[in-house]
Amino acid sequence: MLHTHLLDLLLDPPTPVSIVYVRDPSPPGVTLKVIDDTFKLVRREWQESETCSNLEGSFVKPRFDPEAITITKIVAFGLGTLGKNNLGKLPVRSYAQHAATLTIAAVLKERNISRGVDVQCFSQDPWYNETDIEFLGGLGITVLKDPEGFLEIDEQTLVFSVGPDVPVRQIVADVQWPAAMVWNSPLSEVQINGGMYWARSPMEADPDSERVGSMLRNYDGAQLDDQADYLGELTVYARRPRS
Repeated sequence: MLHTHLLDLLLDPPTPVSIVYVRDPSPPGVTLKVIDDTFKLVRREWQESETCSNLEGSFVKPRFDPEAITITKIVAFGLGTLGKNNLGKLPVRSYAQHAATLTIAAVLKERNISRGVDVQCFSQDPWYNETDIEFLGGLGITVLKDPEGFLEIDEQTLVFSVGPDVPVRQIVADVQWPAAMVWNSPLSEVQINGGMYWARSPMEADPDSERVGSMLRNYDGAQLDDQADYLGELTVYARRPRS
């Protein structure tokens, strides 16, 4: 029943939310070997970074108490292709964001937040090509097409979203509240009144809304310190135990 309700919302949303993917002509692709070599390099740098350490340190008690929260699945949105961007360069941030997905999965298992089982990893992004799909599959990340990523979300899911091209936060708020989220930090009223809304392009596709704010009041969040700008301005949320 939940999946039927979700499809109805995605195909005929109750509010005027447009989901539009925009593609520029793609530059020539890269080989699996180039992607693999680049990922190993970026992942090593990521694992040695302060941002990675800060992210790992986000999954601690009391917000992430294994006795109160269970996460067995990660569904990611908007992490980007591992091929060349429109400037003909490999997108380092996309590589780091996929490495971060694996970091989160490992931490959830190590700290028994997944009840000791391997965490399933899924990712949805319209920019993925066949090479991306093959490489990510080798890492244990299953690529999903729209709207399959949203169909995977349940009460034991962590949603990981970085500047997506779709209103991820609004869809999640309307359809299925997950156990946790790592996604773009909401703007304060001061930032909105000061014009920051229009200066942050991810917010144009995934804007703040009253519905999102209402959902977030049921979560405890802490902003991630990312001085190296691997991920941008993100907040790590955990759902409060329901009485």
